[in-house]
Amino acid sequence: MWEFLLTIFVIFPSLDSARTNMISSGEPNVFNVRQFNARGDGIQNDTQDSVFLIPQSFTFLIWPASFKGPCKSNMTMQIDGTIVAPGSPDQYEPGQRNSWISIVKLTSFSITGIGTIDGRGQTWWNISCKHNPSPALWVFGSTGLNLSGIRIQNSQQMNVAFVSCHDVIVARIRIENPQNSPNTDGIHIESSMNVTIEHAAIGTGDDCVSIGSGSSNVVIRDCECGPGHGISIGSLGKGESAAYVSSVLVHRLQINGTMNGLRIKTWQGGRGSASNIRFENVSMSGVANPIIIDQNYCDALRPCSPQGSAVQVKSVEYLHIRGTSATAIATIFDCSASLPCLDLLLHDINLTQSSGAQASASCSNAFGVSSGSVVPASCLV
Repeated sequence: MWEFLLTIFVIFPSLDSARTNMISSGEPNVFNVRQFNARGDGIQNDTQDSVFLIPQSFTFLIWPASFKGPCKSNMTMQIDGTIVAPGSPDQYEPGQRNSWISIVKLTSFSITGIGTIDGRGQTWWNISCKHNPSPALWVFGSTGLNLSGIRIQNSQQMNVAFVSCHDVIVARIRIENPQNSPNTDGIHIESSMNVTIEHAAIGTGDDCVSIGSGSSNVVIRDCECGPGHGISIGSLGKGESAAYVSSVLVHRLQINGTMNGLRIKTWQGGRGSASNIRFENVSMSGVANPIIIDQNYCDALRPCSPQGSAVQVKSVEYLHIRGTSATAIATIFDCSASLPCLDLLLHDINLTQSSGAQASASCSNAFGVSSGSVVPASCLV
C-alpha cells in the first residue's frame, strides 16, 4: 500500500516519438506531468502532481516528497530532466527537514536516467547543516535497489544515504558538491548489506563514501573521488556505542586532492569491531592523509577524555597503493592503547610527497606485517 506525497516519477526511457505516442495514447501507469498541469519552470511547486514523468528540457520544483511501502512492484523512477529543491530551509515545514526525497520500504526499485537532482543547498551550508541533516536522497529499509546514470548536485547535506537496506547497486552516477560545502557526504551507508558502488565520480565537501555501523559486504570499485575527505569507514563507536563493520572491498580507485585517502575512524569508549577490510589498487594524487587509521577520533568542540574501551580494528589490508601525499606523513596508524590495531598488512605501497621528497610513516599501537616494496617504510610492530 503506497503512502505518498509524491508517488512515482516515471517509467520513461527516452523522448523518442514512439515513446511519446505510447504516453499520448494512454499507456497504463505512464503519465507525463505536463499533461496534468505541471509547469516545469523551476518556480511553481509541482509536487502536488501525484504521478510524475521527468522529461528532458524541463526543471521541476519539488517540495519534500516520500515514496513509502511496503511495495514489491519493480518500479522505475526515470529522471531525464531536472528536479530542484526549495532554495531555503525556511520553505520546508519543520518536520520535513530531515530529508528532501525519501524512499522507504520498497523492493525492486530503480532510479535511473540522464537527468539531475539538484538540492540547491547553498543556503543550508551557511547554517548549521551538521546538526540539521537533510540528505537529498534518503533510502530506508529497502531491498533490491538500483541507482544509475543520474547526476546529484548541491545537496543540502548528504547526497545519498542508504540506511537498513539490502542488495543495492549504484553505478555510473556523478555527485558534485563544492569542496567547501559542509558535511555533504557523497554516499553514506548505514546498517546495510550487499552494497556495490561502481563507475561513480564523486566530488564533495566531505567523505566521497562513508560506511557506518551495521554495514557488511560493501564493494566500492572503479570510482573517482575528489575533492572531499576520501573513503571513510566510520566514525564508529560515538557515545560509547557498539559498532560493527565487516567485509569491505575498495578496489581500483583514483583519489585526487582530498583531505584523506583511505580512512578508518573510531571514537574512544566505543565497542565492537571494524574487520576484514581490503583497500586494493588505489592511485592517489595530492592527498593529505593517504592511509590513516584513527582510533582516537574526536569531532567535538572540547578535547575528548581518554577512554578505556575502543572499537577493535583488525584484519585490514592495503595492497598496491601508490601516489603522492600532500603532507610529510603518508601513513598514519593512530591506534588505541587499550585495544590496538591487529593484523594490518601493507603490500606494494609507494607513496611520496607531492614535492618529490620522501614521505614518512607514523604508528602507535599498530601490529601487522609488510611485504614487497613498502614506501614509506613500514612502522608496524
